[in-house]
Amino acid sequence: MTQITGLLASPLQVFTAADPNTGSPIAFTLTYRPRVQGWFADIVFGSFTLHGFRITKYPNILQAYRNIIPFGLGVAITDDLDPFLINDFTSGRVTLYLLLASEVAEIQALIESGTITG
Repeated sequence: MTQITGLLASPLQVFTAADPNTGSPIAFTLTYRPRVQGWFADIVFGSFTLHGFRITKYPNILQAYRNIIPFGLGVAITDDLDPFLINDFTSGRVTLYLLLASEVAEIQALIESGTITG
């Protein structure tokens, strides 16, 4: 699990992170939409593209794509509310993590066994 650092309280953030498995680049665009008070992500990895995906509290918000991409994206939050403030990343309330393929599989097994629900 690799924490994504350097996030700001800016409504538009574009950055690249390395796939924790292979080191290949993952392009991220995070957008804060004040009208709906939420953070949304665009993710590009090789030929995989995901647009406008809402960031919510979940062990791996990319779980549905686990057979397509080799990494996951964990969202840890200090309370029970989804990210809704522009300063969620800078305040420390919300933390994003890139997950290894093994961690994605482990999370999936825990979900299927009912050990975790999100």
